[in-house]
Amino acid sequence: MSILKGAKAIGAYIGMSVATFHRHKDEDGIPYFRAGRTICAKTEALDEWMASGGSKARIESDMMREENE
Repeated sequence: MSILKGAKAIGAYIGMSVATFHRHKDEDGIPYFRAGRTICAKTEALDEWMASGGSKARIESDMMREENE
């Protein structure tokens, strides 16, 4: 089991920016938890979330908008 610490590490693992991760972490069910003030995630949980489709369409749309800004 591997644990990622911080929004930057989690975002990089699932292929999104820190801003996109923060925008979607609660509303799209990205599996994360807090250890004190640090946002953490288990890689296995993220893999399962991505394999089930996560919220891929909405996230891709936001990522494209960020690139065009």
